Amino acid sequence: MADIFALLLKVSLFNEMTENKIFYTAYEKQKLISLEKFFISTKLNSELNAYAINKNLGFIYFLLQKNDKALLYFDQAIKVFPDSKKQMSFNPSEIYDAMLGIYFINKADSSVRQTLLLKIKAEPEGNKNAEDYLILAKSYYLSDDMKEAEDWANKAYAINSKDFEVLRLLSHLNMLNGNNAVAQSYTTEALKNIQSNKEQSEIALQYAIYYLINGDAATAYNNIEIARKSLTDDPCTLCDKLIEKYIIINPK
Repeated sequence: MADIFALLLKVSLFNEMTENKIFYTAYEKQKLISLEKFFISTKLNSELNAYAINKNLGFIYFLLQKNDKALLYFDQAIKVFPDSKKQMSFNPSEIYDAMLGIYFINKADSSVRQTLLLKIKAEPEGNKNAEDYLILAKSYYLSDDMKEAEDWANKAYAINSKDFEVLRLLSHLNMLNGNNAVAQSYTTEALKNIQSNKEQSEIALQYAIYYLINGDAATAYNNIEIARKSLTDDPCTLCDKLIEKYIIINPK
């Protein structure tokens, strides 16, 4: 099992990855193939419970980037998951997360939403994850379904009222709906919960765009510069694009 977790860590850190391709050493690849053979043999001999076998085969094929096979075994694992033993430390959330990773890579938006809904339904009480609700909200927003987007964003807020991304999305959705006072209250809360320079930059750029829409180029420019200064180690490409396309700088 340690070999699988070590390789999953490799994936999570994006080491040696290019265009969603994962490269393994000869030893790592041989280890995965050996594990594949072991679990297939175990499945045939019924030496382990069906959930463990299908889950591990799913992760092995996921790591080998045989995504169709991975999804097949993940689906089988979920079907045989022992619901009577569900608890915070033992539930199928990690399987749903792996499936989501595959669907994100394939840009399968409807499958992302369907899987998130199943994951949320399967989560034990007291172990709800605001990020799952937030991803659903963003997915509906990108599909122009503002009602569902706001509903799921509000559910995320009910779980974690201090999540910066949740607050920022609720601010934006209310701004779009013309609820400026409500939007500003969410922005105020978002500002209180900034955890990084990146988040500082994101909120500054969000409001820079609002100011541009309202024709206030001077205030927009000030926000763009705040965003740029926040990203001390990275260039702000969006900052440059906004200034180049929408702001005229008068030389002194």
